[in-house]
Amino acid sequence: GTRDEASFIFWRALGMAKEGSVNEALRECDVIVHRREVALPATAALLYYHKQAQKVDRDAVESLKAAMKREVGSATDHALLMAALFNAYTEQFGDARQYVQRVLDSVPTSVAHATKGWVEYLAGKSQGGFSSSKTVGPVIEKCEAAFNAAAAHEGGKQNVDALMGRVKVAEAKRQWQQALDLVNEVVVQFEWFVPGLIEKAKVLMQTADWEQAMETAQRITQLEADNIETLRLSILYSLAVEARKSTAAQQLQQLVQCLQTQEPRNPALWLSCSQLFARLACRDRSIINVTVSMLRRAMEMLGGRVTSVYLTELGYQQLLMGQINDAAQAYHQAIEKDNS
Repeated sequence: GTRDEASFIFWRALGMAKEGSVNEALRECDVIVHRREVALPATAALLYYHKQAQKVDRDAVESLKAAMKREVGSATDHALLMAALFNAYTEQFGDARQYVQRVLDSVPTSVAHATKGWVEYLAGKSQGGFSSSKTVGPVIEKCEAAFNAAAAHEGGKQNVDALMGRVKVAEAKRQWQQALDLVNEVVVQFEWFVPGLIEKAKVLMQTADWEQAMETAQRITQLEADNIETLRLSILYSLAVEARKSTAAQQLQQLVQCLQTQEPRNPALWLSCSQLFARLACRDRSIINVTVSMLRRAMEMLGGRVTSVYLTELGYQQLLMGQINDAAQAYHQAIEKDNS
């Protein structure tokens, strides 16, 4: 339907913006901003993208701020919840909470409770709430209350967002068996839902049930031949469990091809893949050659915006290969970046 189509365009635009294509994201949202069902989130997105642009159009920003005031008053519940999620993904948590609360105060649906859960989850993650045992408790309590309310509400048993939220809560509490039971509910109800299967494989990996984790990975591959998460899991298995470095090196080349086609402008993902496998490679050159090339590819994407994190990682991987002078140079550049 038109609402689904407009929603798809809206979220695709956010993906473009996250990859650095802010102008493309602006064009996409311009197409849908006059559709009532997405007018509020699209206006919020246009305002955010304009502020992210290299050259900020002050007039556009002012007129969008005025439009926001108008839209907030007349927005539908669907539009408010979409705007809440958008604000959470762009780390504007105050507005996100406000929009969700408005819906919960008028019509507390399963979808509204689940949205509140995800807003709190993303806020906790962004603000480092999951990084220490001291802070994780209060964050998880808020998320859990919202996801449980969503599941208990009418239609909650069929709400995939509520179910996946409860999986994430169990994972954050390190209750792996409960996480597995919950994710199995998702997988049984929504057989087509690949993120559910990916989550199941990760939970199985946490419980060291590698056999079932790899079986689940096979299922994902049947649904999506070039799934990046499944490939990462397979390489992890080859390196950490089976210690088959030559197999891992081949799989790593396959991963690079998948990243080139699916994520050609996502330097953070290239960095995280490179970091993970460099640390598991036991200084194996055939693997570290690939992880260094992945890192260099990520740095090319960033151009002048390369941070010290990438340079420090390059230095570390060059040390693993015994390239002491190159490593020293990379570390020196990283320090210069931080000082500037």
